[in-house]
Amino acid sequence: MSVVRNIYNRLISIYLYNKSKSGRKVQNFNKCNCNDFLNYIKYRINSYIEVNINDCHYIPQWGYAKNVIYILKYEIFSLELNELFEKFNIKNFNISKKINQSSSKCIEGNNITINCFDEELLRLVNDVYNEDFVNLKYKKYFKRYA
Repeated sequence: MSVVRNIYNRLISIYLYNKSKSGRKVQNFNKCNCNDFLNYIKYRINSYIEVNINDCHYIPQWGYAKNVIYILKYEIFSLELNELFEKFNIKNFNISKKINQSSSKCIEGNNITINCFDEELLRLVNDVYNEDFVNLKYKKYFKRYA
């Protein structure tokens, strides 16, 4: 079983999570706004492409999800997990609490959304994660959302 996530939301989550770690991984990017998000994510994706960094947060999800039988989507995880439990007749299992919720230390972080993706980043993400979009059936954006 593998859990996958909308590619755009995954990148936003990575950025906000790293910001919540007191800048440990985001030390050269010290503001929490759309411009910083763009620079940080472009830098990280380009580092993945050029240096082939083996950071599981940036590798395309299809690379590991294609080898499993059950793929669940993060956005509807509880629903799909319950369906899987029903299929295997697993009862009395309740998953209701999210235990890995990051709390970003950047107050402006609440404004980091799909609206922050410029057309250059959209092209980069759509290209690098193309197999994720196609095989995991997530919608691609080609023009700035807002």
